[in-house]
Amino acid sequence: MELFRYLINDINFIVVGQPIVDNVTKKPFSFEILSRAVSFGERINIESYFKKLTEHDVTWIASIQITMLKGIIAGRSTLPINLNISHYSLFDDAFISLISHMPNTKLILEVNGFEYDEQLLTDLRRAFRIVKLLGHEIWLDDYSVNNATASLLSVLPWDGVKIDKSLFWQSSQARLSAKVEFCKSIVNSVIIEGVEDDFLFDLSIKSSANHSQGFRWKLLNLEDIFLTG
Repeated sequence: MELFRYLINDINFIVVGQPIVDNVTKKPFSFEILSRAVSFGERINIESYFKKLTEHDVTWIASIQITMLKGIIAGRSTLPINLNISHYSLFDDAFISLISHMPNTKLILEVNGFEYDEQLLTDLRRAFRIVKLLGHEIWLDDYSVNNATASLLSVLPWDGVKIDKSLFWQSSQARLSAKVEFCKSIVNSVIIEGVEDDFLFDLSIKSSANHSQGFRWKLLNLEDIFLTG
């Protein structure tokens, strides 16, 4: 299931592809690349490790991941690829140059919530236009936590939103459906993460979300990511 590996500060990471499934066709719509530590000198919590990274480090890691992806893709058409970045990554000239050379592959750049002012919003709107002209998309990640608020969703031209698993797991069907309906009034697509079994998949479908993501589905093999025909 391993797609590739990379090394950061003496920590080896393998990268796997978790499918994001279309709630209508039940087939993979895209896949998110997820990093897993496989060896290190001391025990670490991977989620906490990545949360502590600086904005520069997040951009650097995303750049490493894209470079590795380009090597294994080698120009072939793939499913869209979901990649976690910082909103500051959108201002990094080297990063933008890197994603400008992704033939036959659409990136769905997932951005966590953040605090903002009017100047930052103005700058980001300009950055969003550049990324969209390159054929990629920008989604708000982990909606409902870490400043990923309704206000932030409303003030930028996001292509989609991913509803955080904590909101999904704690919501009634009616509350979840209302959240999805609100998000779909602003963006084109909604992913619900944290879908781990058939019951949760059924809840996601009934909510009218477009896509589901979680450990209900097996990780993709390398050949699974390529499009044929």
